[in-house]
Amino acid sequence: MILNKTTNSVLSRQPRFATGFRDRLQGMIGRGFDAFDAIVFPRCSAIHTFFMSRKLDVIFLDSHNQILRTIPACPAWRPAFTCPGASSVIELPEGTLTNTRTEPGNLLELTF
Repeated sequence: MILNKTTNSVLSRQPRFATGFRDRLQGMIGRGFDAFDAIVFPRCSAIHTFFMSRKLDVIFLDSHNQILRTIPACPAWRPAFTCPGASSVIELPEGTLTNTRTEPGNLLELTF
């Protein structure tokens, strides 16, 4: 589960943690949010959206799970989005950030 502790909102009930090489390489390419509702990339501070077919909401977190940067409706087919100081990235369905009032400075709790 991914909980926004600042707004007490649930961002994800079934996150997928991309820890293996294949999961990290594929990310959301060719996938929908069917079997899971978020994908978390630990030890990551940059993403690309090449080969994506949809927009995503993106969160960059520091090592304490505080949000450093958000990108609502992140467009597809872009070369890179980065965030200095980020230690992980979360990709969510478009609209999640708005619906949960999630913004930089908020603190998240991630559980498996």
